[in-house]
Amino acid sequence: MRNASRPEMFPLPADSYPAFAMSTHFWFGWTEQHFQITRETLVRSKTLYQFPRTEEGWTECWTVITAEFPELASVILRRFDVAAERVAGQEHLVNLQAADDAALRELRSLRTFGRVDGCTLLGGYGIKEEALRVGQSCTVLFTESELWLQPGMQNRAVLRRPYSELTAVEFTGPGKVTKGGGIIGGGFGLTAAAIGIIASSVLNALTRTSEIQTMIRVEGPELEVFLFTASETPDALRIRYAEPLALIRAARETQSAVPTAGRRDLAEQLKDLGELRNQGLLSDEEFAEAKARVLRGE
Repeated sequence: MRNASRPEMFPLPADSYPAFAMSTHFWFGWTEQHFQITRETLVRSKTLYQFPRTEEGWTECWTVITAEFPELASVILRRFDVAAERVAGQEHLVNLQAADDAALRELRSLRTFGRVDGCTLLGGYGIKEEALRVGQSCTVLFTESELWLQPGMQNRAVLRRPYSELTAVEFTGPGKVTKGGGIIGGGFGLTAAAIGIIASSVLNALTRTSEIQTMIRVEGPELEVFLFTASETPDALRIRYAEPLALIRAARETQSAVPTAGRRDLAEQLKDLGELRNQGLLSDEEFAEAKARVLRGE
């Protein structure tokens, strides 16, 4: 038997539940006033133990069950696990609905460039598997400053990245085709990094019946995601989302310009220190100490 610590009451007991759990000849349950352990025979039932339906009464009841009825205790633990999972599942659905409602309210206040519906996640990394699995449907949404990846047709985002944190958003693939299937690995001229990431079985199933075959690749720090869509060709998507793609490029160029300026400033400081040493204004020891401080950013 697993840990015999007293389980929590999940869910809270109904007014009367005399047959919550049963082992060989023994029942555990409760009435409006009591927890009880009952022995069942072919002729009649007999209440062996009865405890007040309070926190203290449940503790006493569980102590007796684990000491005298270990088989019944195992059954009770399993029943509580099932009940707890049911409650957790209901809470999870409530939380998802709340997140969806909150996302919808936020989206109504944002400018959006549009959405690519009917996408399928092929693979990659950076998205938790429990949030979105390979082969599941999703939507790519371009807002005024962020890219969202939404599960199915829901409003909440399983991935949400500012344009400044994206290094690439690409639309590739053959576009409109006469027939599909036969894709092995990466396909569609993607980089070698895609091979082994994309679920080729999923991709084959999608391309066999699709007249349009478009791949979407989203990349950022600790993120690379591959999607498939049959809604629009790559060229159509590049035209439709030219503005957010331009914002992503501009944000990337701004980010890359910062370290370049920093490196130039560092080189100038080291050059100045070298000139001071050459002029005899700094000793070799002072130069080494000053150089170390510059390199440390002090």
